[in-house]
Amino acid sequence: SLEALAARLAAIRGGRGLADRLAEINGQVDDASLAGRTEAALELNLAFHREICVAAGSRYVEHFSGQLEQVVRRLRATQVDNPDIPEAIQCAVDEHDRIVAAIRAGDAAGAEQAMSEHVSSARARIVTGLRHSTLALLGGDQP
Repeated sequence: SLEALAARLAAIRGGRGLADRLAEINGQVDDASLAGRTEAALELNLAFHREICVAAGSRYVEHFSGQLEQVVRRLRATQVDNPDIPEAIQCAVDEHDRIVAAIRAGDAAGAEQAMSEHVSSARARIVTGLRHSTLALLGGDQP
């Protein structure tokens, strides 16, 4: 995926400073979520991903990740009432920790793999959230 490529490149180019910035942002995601500030946590999550894409050093990656961010923003708007959002954010924080560790170690393959797994998990959480939102709109609770 685009973000997995970005993580690979960021691990090669980013260095310890990038890992420190990512760890700080991820800590802020966690703090905001635990404080019940879901919107802030979701914005910080996007900032985490944006930081990686910028650090990749590729205009191509940066451009297309910006387009992807707009899609994520639209999807997020459909899940405002999803009760699973705090748990999903905590999963993302844990997955981000693995990405940060790989970037800190300069492990390009590990960063790519961790991001690939994170994107796959996030996609599954988004689909589940969309299902929940759709069922809530329809007044049902069966898939």
